[in-house]
Amino acid sequence: MGTFKCNYCIRIIRKSLLINKTKRLLIPYILVGLLYQIPLKYIVGKGNLKENIIDLITCQSADQLWFILSLFLMFLMIYALNNILNKKPIFVVLLSLLLLGLSYLIEYLQINYLFLTSTFRCFIFFVLGYLFRKYNTNIIRKIKPIIILLMYVCIFIVAMLLQKSNNNVLYYIGYILYYSTFLIFPELFFGALLNIFEKLNTYTSKLSVFLSKHSMNMYLFHQQIIYFFIVFINNSVHPILLVVISFSCSFIISLLISILCKTNKITRFITGDTL
Repeated sequence: MGTFKCNYCIRIIRKSLLINKTKRLLIPYILVGLLYQIPLKYIVGKGNLKENIIDLITCQSADQLWFILSLFLMFLMIYALNNILNKKPIFVVLLSLLLLGLSYLIEYLQINYLFLTSTFRCFIFFVLGYLFRKYNTNIIRKIKPIIILLMYVCIFIVAMLLQKSNNNVLYYIGYILYYSTFLIFPELFFGALLNIFEKLNTYTSKLSVFLSKHSMNMYLFHQQIIYFFIVFINNSVHPILLVVISFSCSFIISLLISILCKTNKITRFITGDTL
């Protein structure tokens, strides 16, 4: 009886999480894409309406919303593999590596629907991040960032030297080391940075709390604002100045849009703001 109740509760929790992720990720992908991304892309001359709508539906658009859908798909995969991940995580790690390899085949065959290439390549980081946070967060946070950086540089240099070798075995060892740095060190850097931020007490600062409330919306709206500046002032200013202007204006304008969106129930629904 207790097992039945436990399983029932787990199903309820998963269902509520699925509904939450649908509101937070899938709905913004569809509605922000249709109401904001596609019209602005058309205005700045990036494709026509028909092509952009097809790209959105088939999930082949290269704009910022790809990450929203990929994140939604990765959550679905994690939910489906949750029991295995908690009991035998090594199987999920191996599966994520298999999906990483499969992503290159998908790219070669040019069948990247549903952003499968990006999703499969990111899933290994999603899984490793989950496992590091669950098992080794305290250990990682004790490692100083400078030590992590030196380890990364040393392994990277060794990998580069091995890949220049005429020996096939050494070449592939270097190849494996090179890609291993992309799999392992982001989690190490993240853990170290968390430790620094906690010591600086940045999580509770007014600016940090304020920006955290708007970070999702700012991500949803920032890229098309950058398009405007690239299109209209690209040949008028120095490239470095263009980057500074594009980044600054994108930050400010997307923040203002986010503040406006939070004042209305409809816009909050469109952007996935469930609070």
